[in-house]
Amino acid sequence: MGKPWALAEGRTQIQGYIQYTAYGSSDSLENATILAKGRALSVLTEECGKVPIGTKAFEFCSEKVENRHYSYIRYSVKRKLCIDKLAPKNKSLEATLTEYKNYLQKISQSKNTICIKTGEDCVGVTTSLFMSGRKEEAKTILGASCNKGNRSSCYQLYDFYLRKKEDKVRASEVLKKGCVLGDKISCILAYEKMDKREKRLPSAILKKRLCKFGIYENCPKDLHEIEVMGDSVQPFEL
Repeated sequence: MGKPWALAEGRTQIQGYIQYTAYGSSDSLENATILAKGRALSVLTEECGKVPIGTKAFEFCSEKVENRHYSYIRYSVKRKLCIDKLAPKNKSLEATLTEYKNYLQKISQSKNTICIKTGEDCVGVTTSLFMSGRKEEAKTILGASCNKGNRSSCYQLYDFYLRKKEDKVRASEVLKKGCVLGDKISCILAYEKMDKREKRLPSAILKKRLCKFGIYENCPKDLHEIEVMGDSVQPFEL
């Protein structure tokens, strides 16, 4: 992804505007977009109490990596509209948020089966749990899904851990695992958070993934020259 804003998930503020950026991934572009829009609007609603009129999709882009679609969106709203309790709602975006919630409800009916099969739907289920206050349950489900190899679950688990400052180390571990499993965004963020020593000498399996996505510079022409010893994807304790 060549657009830096797409990697800056969460809330930012500039010149009287509040911006909310989120990302979604799925086997289909439609579902990836629903997840991205819904996640961003959910965070906006937490702060503003609703989606106020004047909220706009400031930037949007998508890409396909192998067989997976990634959508990125940034919503922008004036701060004074966010804090104005009398400001009317943006009916169109409220409908988008309702569509997202309905999507989560639909897939949450069989959360255990879904989380075993696909990380994408597991992300939706656990986001719903997390937002309703069942945070530990959400992290446990995601951790099990991540350890089964669902890379989007690893990224979402990173997002949950990052919301607590004391979990930064665990968040970094989860990012690396997502990268090893082949998630491009996890690789980009994992590399950004590595210290200088680790950037010079990443593990063989991390180096192979970083080279594959063009993130690491000191790469052999043939990635098969990077020898990976032993089990490349070790489970982590939750």
